Amino acid sequence: MTRTKTELALSLFKAIESQNIALLNEIIDEEFSFSGFTPLMLNKTQFIELFSNLVSAFPNWKFNHTVLVLEDELVKGSIQITADNTQDFAISIPHMYDIYAPASGKRINLSREKFEIYVLNDKIIDCMVHFKHEPCIVNIMEQLDLSESSRMLQHK
Repeated sequence: MTRTKTELALSLFKAIESQNIALLNEIIDEEFSFSGFTPLMLNKTQFIELFSNLVSAFPNWKFNHTVLVLEDELVKGSIQITADNTQDFAISIPHMYDIYAPASGKRINLSREKFEIYVLNDKIIDCMVHFKHEPCIVNIMEQLDLSESSRMLQHK
């Protein structure tokens, strides 16, 4: 099925929110890169693993995206992530941290941030989120009251 570039970008958000790994594998290119969410760039496998773990810990994860604008191969817009931490939070940030925290029931409500998704040949090649201050994962840790000094964080 052929999708427009904007439909592909929307499919990315919907697939993450619904944990549709098959769709993520279908629409994301093997050479995919993702930046802005963590301090380091992630590849396709790392991206899918990160969001699978996040949405497991935050089952009502929503991107709350705005109207998307297409500029050549770039789909641009903004997201504002909201979610409730109702399950244990366990993720691995490559070359940085292994993070674990029991379910807190806390709500995360991140600031609205701009994103760009690069689409080529019906595949998502690159996704970049432009966080104003800290990478998103840092904001999530702060809203869950996890700090670098926490025993729940381990440097790799």
